[in-house]
Amino acid sequence: MDKKSIILDFLNAALGDPGDFDLGRYFTEEATFCGPVTGGQIIPMMEWVEFKLVVQGLVGPSSFEVMNAIEQDDWISMRIRISAKCLSTAEMIVAYDCLMARFEGDRIAEYIGHMDYFTFFQDLGLIPPGSLHACLSGQRMVWE
Repeated sequence: MDKKSIILDFLNAALGDPGDFDLGRYFTEEATFCGPVTGGQIIPMMEWVEFKLVVQGLVGPSSFEVMNAIEQDDWISMRIRISAKCLSTAEMIVAYDCLMARFEGDRIAEYIGHMDYFTFFQDLGLIPPGSLHACLSGQRMVWE
């Protein structure tokens, strides 16, 4: 299986089709993850499972479409379109992720994800519509 197929298989197994999920099938024992969710800190990939549970509490099974992919040596960079149904409103939402992954053989050793969480949470109704534009204007958002 090529790198793109391995990542899509991982995403579908983790967040798409319900069923058994084995992180070890896709990642090396020492694999790491980082991105906005980790505050830029590099963490063991095993901790990603907690993130998976949070996402599953917000949206139903997701589907993934590769928009762009670039490979070089052990690395792949991909832009992915994600479609899912919001569990609280039953509306379909679309999100985008830009990720990079380094492989060791046929398993991922480093996973760097930069999903557009701002729009994702806005589309889920967790932050007000227009929040990004308010932030770009310098308007402060105050939570009460």
